[in-house]
Amino acid sequence: MALTLDAQSDDVLSVREYVDYVEREVDVDDMESLCASAPKFKALLNNRALISELIDRQLRNWRDFQSGNAYVGQTLLLAKRPRFFLRANMWLPLAPGIDQAPLTLDAIAHDHNFAFMTGGYFGSGYATVLYEYDARALAGVPGERVDLRLVKRTTLPQGKVMFYRATEDVHRQERPEEFSISINLVVPTLSLTRAQRFFDVSTGRVSATSHLAQGRPLALCELASHVGGETTAQLLADVAQRNPIPHLRAAAFESLSSLDSQAGAEIGHTMLSDPDGYVRSAVEAALGKQR
Repeated sequence: MALTLDAQSDDVLSVREYVDYVEREVDVDDMESLCASAPKFKALLNNRALISELIDRQLRNWRDFQSGNAYVGQTLLLAKRPRFFLRANMWLPLAPGIDQAPLTLDAIAHDHNFAFMTGGYFGSGYATVLYEYDARALAGVPGERVDLRLVKRTTLPQGKVMFYRATEDVHRQERPEEFSISINLVVPTLSLTRAQRFFDVSTGRVSATSHLAQGRPLALCELASHVGGETTAQLLADVAQRNPIPHLRAAAFESLSSLDSQAGAEIGHTMLSDPDGYVRSAVEAALGKQR
């Protein structure tokens, strides 16, 4: 389950000092190494000028504000390295007189296709309901039944440090009572090959999947299904059978079947033995539409 870490430190680190420490001392692909580094992460949280100094720097260069940030406006990129990155998330309370928060992705139970350490930096923090599940038992197809095991409800106040495992921990976040900021150390190793999953807790089923890291090639497959040319079918078949990323194999096969049903049927029988359950389900569905 998601861990609350014992992170005791009175030290204060800058972003540069903390990033240098992680690069030098931490094996970001090892959970124990990451968790053992929690006191240094706490030292970063102790830096009360961290966000205000970032704001000042960005305002001096406002035309280039967060130019390398692919996230939405409530997430600030603090530092990025080849194997990890550091971000700050802003959490807004409900406006006065509003009883329920607008529907957001954070409000839907979801896992993460990356491991991350998170800490409360400012404010009382959001509340979150924690679950866990066995990702290996799932293909990840929307509508698929999932055994979500309720763990607990907790909060992320200033100074608290937690660790979330990739593809195993699930949570549903609630709006904080006051404006809050959390800081994340993110290790995106699995995000290139594994989709993020969203869950309907009331029905115990997968509600959706998202693969932001592969958004462009997935969009390319969709485009190919509508306006592909003479050689497109063969290119899609190559992607469907050889690409190492399951969601891209599935998307390429779906696009191929839409563009050229005969070509899709020709490779469909072999793809029914694909090692990934998501791909097999996509192939079965596409072949079923052709019958």
